[in-house]
Amino acid sequence: MSALSAEALASQSSLGDPAGNCNAAYWDSWFTTVSSGTAFEWYASSADVLSLLSSLDLLSSPPPLILHAGTGNSDLVAALASPPHGQTEAVAIDISPVAIEEMNSKAPLPSLTFRVQDVLQPCPAEDESRFDAVLDKGLFDAMMGDASASTAENCRVLFANMHFALKPGGRYVCVSLAEDHVVELLLGTLSSGLGHWGSLDVHEITPSSSTSSLRPFAFVLTKSPAPPSYSFAASPFAPPELPTLLSASRAAFAALQKSRSPPPPRMSLVTLFIKPYEAEFDLLAFGAQLKGPVGGQFSHVTWRTARTVPVGYGISKLEMELVMKEEDVDDLLEFVVDSFEDDIQSCDLDSAVPVASTGDLLGSALMKS
Repeated sequence: MSALSAEALASQSSLGDPAGNCNAAYWDSWFTTVSSGTAFEWYASSADVLSLLSSLDLLSSPPPLILHAGTGNSDLVAALASPPHGQTEAVAIDISPVAIEEMNSKAPLPSLTFRVQDVLQPCPAEDESRFDAVLDKGLFDAMMGDASASTAENCRVLFANMHFALKPGGRYVCVSLAEDHVVELLLGTLSSGLGHWGSLDVHEITPSSSTSSLRPFAFVLTKSPAPPSYSFAASPFAPPELPTLLSASRAAFAALQKSRSPPPPRMSLVTLFIKPYEAEFDLLAFGAQLKGPVGGQFSHVTWRTARTVPVGYGISKLEMELVMKEEDVDDLLEFVVDSFEDDIQSCDLDSAVPVASTGDLLGSALMKS
């Protein structure tokens, strides 16, 4: 899923693990604090999922009508309704009014409909056999936190509601990490009623931007009166073999991820104000002296400018600009004061603006005059 900032991780920690949570109040709090205003993508990017849908021939002409269950504030449905998929219509639902309000405000496209809906409640009557596909990117995993009897009943209800909403031949595409309890729920529920679903196909997904060793999979259920069948990608399998196939796929994906170069660190253009105790303290000399210890303590630091700024009564402060890893900024402030406590009264952050890399600022407007 999308990377979370330290602040967002702290917010999520205070709310508790989202896995197995079907409570609207929880998700209202999650979208208010953890990912407010920022599209959060579970497991894979919109481009990755669009590629999957294309391979399933779900983006062909005439355009399909898609139900995105558990839309959250993902950009996926907006991508479906934008070129080259501008004719695709979608209904996006979520249990959280906060998420739906955010989506209505940022993606007001005529081909998109956003509405508050609990997937464990009966679908509206007008949705019966309405959709060509149901898209679930992380919803199943978020709702099904274990394999208990109550969770298994939720799984049965979810499948029944999605089956109700699909046209004959329509497909329920469930993107999941396929943890053991998820596979147990999936196969256990289907074994008791796969006749309602004509087939189960399992597809591997290789996210283009994932840094996790966990591989997502797509479970594709087809609503069809045809006799039940199973397949893992292009190879038929019997249900008991599925965990073994998933494990082998995960191991191969982990090896691939390990071989990839790590992503570049997130960088910021940082402006510091450093104030000495004594007016006679040579700030510019101190700035030049500071580069050595800071360079030894922190990696990926590029020094830009240093100048003195009068603050009154003959006292000046040192304004320094540098580009550094976003995650190291707070530690730098503490390091300067602790390392030079006899001379430096304070080291304060004036601004920290994201940059594309150590030498490429996001526009000249980010430069301070």
